[in-house]
Amino acid sequence: MKTQIYLCNTGLFLSLVLLAGCGGASSGSVAPPPVASPSQTTLASSVNPVVINQPTTLSATVEAVGTGTAGTGSVLFYDGTAAIGGCTLASGTCSYAATMTVVGQHTLTAVYGGNTNLATSTSNTVNETADAIPTAGYTAIVDPGTQYQTMEGWGVTLSWWANQVGGWSDPARSQFVDKLFAAPPNGLGLTYARYNIGGGDCPTCKSLSVATAVPGYEATAGTYNWTVDGNQRWVAQRAYQDGAVFFEAQSNSPPWWMTISGSSTGGVGGADNLSSTYQGTDANSFPSYLVTVADHFNQDFGITFREIDPFNEPDGTGWTDGNTQEGCAFSLPQQETVIQNTNTLLNGAGSITRIAANDDNSIGDAQTAITTFSPTTLGDMDEVNTHNYGSSSKSGTLSTAASTAGKRMVMSEWGSAEATGEDLSSHLVTGINNLHAVDWAVWQPDWPPLFKVTYSNQAISPVATEVYYVYANYTEFIRPGDIILSINDANSVAAYNAKTNTLTLVTYNWTSNDASVTYNLSRFNSVGTSATVYRTSSTENLASIGSVSLTGTSLVYTAKAGSVTTLVIPSAIYSPSVQPEIPATLNAAQGSSYTVPFNGTQARIYGSMGPSQSIIAYSVDGGAETDVDLYAATSSSDVLVYATPTLSSGAHVLKVRVTGLKNSQATVFTGQPNQVEIVN
Repeated sequence: MKTQIYLCNTGLFLSLVLLAGCGGASSGSVAPPPVASPSQTTLASSVNPVVINQPTTLSATVEAVGTGTAGTGSVLFYDGTAAIGGCTLASGTCSYAATMTVVGQHTLTAVYGGNTNLATSTSNTVNETADAIPTAGYTAIVDPGTQYQTMEGWGVTLSWWANQVGGWSDPARSQFVDKLFAAPPNGLGLTYARYNIGGGDCPTCKSLSVATAVPGYEATAGTYNWTVDGNQRWVAQRAYQDGAVFFEAQSNSPPWWMTISGSSTGGVGGADNLSSTYQGTDANSFPSYLVTVADHFNQDFGITFREIDPFNEPDGTGWTDGNTQEGCAFSLPQQETVIQNTNTLLNGAGSITRIAANDDNSIGDAQTAITTFSPTTLGDMDEVNTHNYGSSSKSGTLSTAASTAGKRMVMSEWGSAEATGEDLSSHLVTGINNLHAVDWAVWQPDWPPLFKVTYSNQAISPVATEVYYVYANYTEFIRPGDIILSINDANSVAAYNAKTNTLTLVTYNWTSNDASVTYNLSRFNSVGTSATVYRTSSTENLASIGSVSLTGTSLVYTAKAGSVTTLVIPSAIYSPSVQPEIPATLNAAQGSSYTVPFNGTQARIYGSMGPSQSIIAYSVDGGAETDVDLYAATSSSDVLVYATPTLSSGAHVLKVRVTGLKNSQATVFTGQPNQVEIVN
C-alpha cells in the first residue's frame, strides 16, 4: 500500500492525515489540496496614546485580496515578538482588549492564521504609545480681564552666524534664513532681528575667529567703507523679505581705534574701553558712528532700525583685551553720556531711530542700570533691553521699572547648550509672563541649538532639532498683535487674538510623569467646543495630534511627560477687551493729525504696511512721540503697528500725526490706520 501524507491547514493548527487527502476520503486517485488565496489583515487601536494599565481595543479586519471576501478563522495580536492575545473572526472582524503595562513605544501587529481558502497574513504596524499614570492634576485660571503686553514677536541676533551663512551660495543660505524668518509653517515666523554694527579689530590683532570678526564700517577715522559686512547684511535683507519688521542695531564694541586698549576685544584687565575722546557728538565719535551707519541703512540699504543699542553686557570686567569676540565695558555714567549724545545726533539728523539700552547680562544688572539712570537718560530711551543669563527672580521688578518709565520691555538675548528645549521653554515663559517682554529673542540658531549646523561648510545640511520645534510651539501660534493674559500657572502662557477671537495656550511638562491640567476659561463670555493640539517631545516635532473637547468652559488636558504642547481654542469671546472700530481719516500733508479720546489702559493701532506707506508718529496724553516706519516691500493690512504703554485706567488721548518723512524705498507719503482697539 502506498502512503500519502498531507499537511492540512485547519485554522491555527496543521494536521497529519494518512491515506486520505485533506478534507476527503481516499480514492484510487488522490486530489492535491486547494490553493489558498492571498489575504489582507488591517489593525487599528481605539486609544493611542494610552495610559499604562488602561485598556485599548485592538481591532483586526481580514479579507481576501481582490474580492474583499470576509475571512474566517483566528487572529493573534503581537507586541513586538510577544503574543498578547487573540480573537476569532466573525464577518471578517474581531477585537481584543489589550493593556500596556510598560511606559514607552509598543509595536503592535495582528497575524491571521489563514484557512482552507485564505492564506495567512500580517497586518500593518500600529505604534502604540503608553504614557505614565498622570500626576495629581491642578487647575489654571485664564483671566482675559487682566491683560498684559501686546506681543510684537520673536527674534534672533544676527551675529555671528549671519557673518558666515550670508557667504553661503543659494539656495542653501536662503533656505536657512527662511527656516527662521519665513511665515509659519515654512519657518518660525521671527519678526525681530538684531543687526551687529561691528567695531572691526586692529589690523595686527589676531584673536577674533572667522565668525566673530565682524568688520566695522569705519576702519579708520573718517573713512567709511559701505561694501564690508556683506554677508550679515544679505541675511538682514533676506529676513526683511521674509517678514521681519523690527530691526535693531546693536554694538558689541566701538571701532578699535576709539578704544583705550587699541582693540575691539576689550579693555586691559576688563576696564572700560571707550576713550573719552570719542564719546561726544563730533563727527569721529562713537555716537556719530552708530547714527551714521543707521542713516546709511535707511537711505541706501532699505532697512530702518527701530532702535540702536550702543552696548552689549557693558557691566563687569569680562571684556578683556585679546578676547575671542568683540566686547566693551562701560561704566553707568559713561553709558548715560553715550545714550544722551547718541539721542542728540539722532534728533539732529531727523532720524526716526530711537535708543534701546542697556543689554545687560542679567535682569538684575539691567534693573540696577534702569533705576540708576537719570530722568534725562531715561527720556532719551525708547526701550529697555536685557539679556536673561541670571536674576530671573527680578523680572517683575524690572518690568515695573520699565513700565513706570513708559518704556517698551524687550528680552533681547538668551541662549544655552541644553538640547531638549526645557531650558528654552522655562526662560521664555518667565520672559513673557514675568518680564512682560513684547519681543523675546534667542542668541544664535545653534545656541540654543535650534539647528545642528556647521557654519563653515554649507554642504553639511542643517538639521532642525527638538529645540527648534519647541520654539515653534510658541512662535507659530503666538503672533504679533496677540495679547498676553493672566494665567496662574508657572508652566503655561496664555495669548489672546481679539481680532480672530482665538485663545492660545502653550504649556510645558518636563517632569518624568504625565500631568493633568484643567484650564478654567469661565471668565470668557464663551469659548469654542474643542482645542486643536500640537505637541513637541523627543518623538514628536510640533505634531498635530487631533483635538480635545471642552466641557462648557473647562478644558482638561494631560500634558505628556517631557513635552511642550500648544492648545488653540477658537470662538473665545471676551467682549470688554475691544471697543468697536473707530473711523479715522488722515491726509498726506506734513503735520496732518487726528486724536482719539479713549477710556482704558491701552490703545493698539492696526494699519497697513507696504511700498506706499510712510513714517507716522504716535503719542499718548501729550507725551513723547514714537515714529513708526510703515514701509514694506509687499503690502499687508491689519498689522499691529503701534501699541501704547500700559496706562492707568481712565481717560486718555491718542494722537496720530504725519511726519512728512518716509523710507528711501517708499513711493508716497501715506499711512492710514485701519482700526484702533482699546483695552479696558
